[in-house]
Amino acid sequence: MKQLLAWIVELEEKVRSLELENREPRDQLEEVKRKGARQAEPFRRRDSRRIPEEQKKRPGRPKGIPASIAKSPTTSMNTLTLP
Repeated sequence: MKQLLAWIVELEEKVRSLELENREPRDQLEEVKRKGARQAEPFRRRDSRRIPEEQKKRPGRPKGIPASIAKSPTTSMNTLTLP
């Protein structure tokens, strides 16, 4: 009976060690699968070129600055004469 208990303990330890060995490759495989599933991955910015959140500017015009509307030209550059 003692031999069986010792053998069970030994097998449980072996299972734990194999699970620990197997965890890292599984994590790497899952990471590769996730990266492959992202469609924007080849076009996104690398982490080294990414702007940190605290340095990003808010979009739009600052308050107090009026909108600049482009005026339409008063004269045409091209003239077309019809018969």
